[in-house]
Amino acid sequence: MERKKPSKRPRQEESGLLPQRADADLFRALFETSRDAIAITTEDGGFLDVNPAMIELFGYSRDEFAQISAADLYADPKDRERFRRSLLTTEAVQGYEVNLKHKDGQVLLCTLTTAAHRRAEGTLFYSVIRDITAERQRERELAYLATHDPLTGLANRLSLTDRLELEIARARRHGHSLAVLYMDLHGLKPINDEGGHAAGDTALREVAGRLALTVRESDTLGRLGGDEFALVAPEVNGPDGAAAVASRVIEAFHEPFAVEDRESPIAVNVGIALYPEDGTSGPELLRKADGAMYRAKARAPNSFAF
Repeated sequence: MERKKPSKRPRQEESGLLPQRADADLFRALFETSRDAIAITTEDGGFLDVNPAMIELFGYSRDEFAQISAADLYADPKDRERFRRSLLTTEAVQGYEVNLKHKDGQVLLCTLTTAAHRRAEGTLFYSVIRDITAERQRERELAYLATHDPLTGLANRLSLTDRLELEIARARRHGHSLAVLYMDLHGLKPINDEGGHAAGDTALREVAGRLALTVRESDTLGRLGGDEFALVAPEVNGPDGAAAVASRVIEAFHEPFAVEDRESPIAVNVGIALYPEDGTSGPELLRKADGAMYRAKARAPNSFAF
């Protein structure tokens, strides 16, 4: 029996390429359904075509895009020139971050990925634009939460201990003194019992606000957790300077706090440790300041001890 020879496939199938019409249809389908904004522009920035995601991102209709140029989308014209120079040098730019404008004036942080397509009739530019405004905002929020107490906005324990080690190194290098103040509050339990945790949170925020008014720009104020706070005060003038800082802190608690339309008294005890007299490392100074705070607590509310 004679074996039938297989028929030869068309050259387009051998090469793995779709017929030209199918190729164009596929490109158009990808262009129209892409979740990323896509634009095709001329050398002078005129829009030849935009996809629906581009219309949604910037708020212009297709007809309106035909009346403007790519330069109109840039929040800063200098960014447009820098991007053009980069594109003319490399003919392809990927992930270029730039501020672009919505039709209503809102500024969006976007990434541009653009490639040049050289033709006899003139060069076209294909751009994919992605809005990363929300993504960057989430990154900033996560970075903030990594170093700040979410309730009070003060430095958290990790951030404060890092700053303490930095200030110890600086004090050692320049021969300066350094004070660590460990603070413990009294009076939050009645507030929590009467008004619930929301009232307690309000009181803690009020405390943080008052404490922030007592510190210098060079100081670092943080919440260690619960009702405990700490202050790193570089370049204090020995025990007298540290005592002055503690006195300012205590003075902030003389007036009652307004919590949910009630005046609530809150007191504080402060323990002080000095570098280098009481310790030469962050954990040691915090431990000594904590112990001093308990000695102040045994004396009376609104007092401090070394």
